[in-house]
Amino acid sequence: MGFLNFFKKDNSISGFLSGRPSRQSPPKDSGWYRFFNKDSKKYDYTGISNNLSRRFKEHIKGGKFLEDKHIFEWKEISKGVKNPLDKLRLKEIQKIKKYVPTFNGNKGGGGRKPNDPSGFLIEFGVKLVKNLVKSFLK
Repeated sequence: MGFLNFFKKDNSISGFLSGRPSRQSPPKDSGWYRFFNKDSKKYDYTGISNNLSRRFKEHIKGGKFLEDKHIFEWKEISKGVKNPLDKLRLKEIQKIKKYVPTFNGNKGGGGRKPNDPSGFLIEFGVKLVKNLVKSFLK
């Protein structure tokens, strides 16, 4: 193992390669990402995706990412990591707590769960529990 390869070695604690997030074109791999606001010097949004390239294009199309205002930074999850979705969700929650991005509507880790591709059952269950708690507290 060469000297430089030692520093690129997989960080087994986090499941991500060591080093700063990249600002290059995102790959079609899983990872977390964030929008750095050039004006405010703060992070406007952070998220996770199983395809960083696709997600980046979706944000451009949706108008959330503005190329003249934001820099897209990303970090790919290491190959062969056990439970990559769990690692990604944990990373997203940690980054939202740390940077409090203005565009994030929740505390992270949301999104579709693997057993429910549509997200319907989870969303329905959350609404049901919230309504039950509200009615119980009245």
